[in-house]
Amino acid sequence: MSFFKEFENYDRCYKVLGAMVKLRCKRGCRNGGGNPYCAIRKCCERKKYEGCWECDEYESCSKLDFLKINHGDAHIKNLRKINKKGKKEFLRGKRLMYSKIKEQP
Repeated sequence: MSFFKEFENYDRCYKVLGAMVKLRCKRGCRNGGGNPYCAIRKCCERKKYEGCWECDEYESCSKLDFLKINHGDAHIKNLRKINKKGKKEFLRGKRLMYSKIKEQP
């Protein structure tokens, strides 16, 4: 059946997904997890910020550009919410995982 052709590489896909799960941070940056060489982390540490939302430049920061590929501009919208409402309120509400980037005229 042609339906099962789609599952031809299932075992390989399953292994890749398993490897991706192992890459997840079990602890956030502030809890000793994450990449110690991360440009975002180093920037926050240098400026003594808890997170990017405290910076006046986060909306145009090139260090966050790599997130656009998978998340559109959701990270910027989430940072705006944290900046405006605080972390606790942000965590109680909905968080965006993806948001289509609006085209500039």
